Amino acid sequence: SESDIEIKFTAKKELLDKIQKLKGIRAHKNPNLTIAELMDELCDLALEKWDKSKSPAPARAARQQNQNSKTLNISKAQVRREVWLRDKGKCQICGSHYALEIDHRHPKAWGGQNSKENLRLLCRSCNQRATIEAFGITKMAMYIDSPLPS
Repeated sequence: SESDIEIKFTAKKELLDKIQKLKGIRAHKNPNLTIAELMDELCDLALEKWDKSKSPAPARAARQQNQNSKTLNISKAQVRREVWLRDKGKCQICGSHYALEIDHRHPKAWGGQNSKENLRLLCRSCNQRATIEAFGITKMAMYIDSPLPS
């Protein structure tokens, strides 16, 4: 359309790796995210953070005000951050950075805890395979992305 423009530039491979990693992180919200859409989101984030002429976004301001009253959520978030750092932001089975999820090694349904030792990062595909192995395809069919095998 007339409002669209083409932007071209040369960058190092490391930038492409970062872009792919960001697309993977955002895959839950938008699995078909384009680079243009990602750049739009990144610009919004940067403007929110760096543009001192704007007041903080209402949701962010509310989170900051309520931070002291959410000590339980902070400790849960801290555990998730520690798992993410320990697992180096990649799937512990296949090494992917795309659509990562926190997985319970010993499922919660079987009494597994939300402890750092029981949690790991898996991509969506590996998480689904691990869940099917634990609970069976019949039980998990309604929760997974693909249909039952014939």
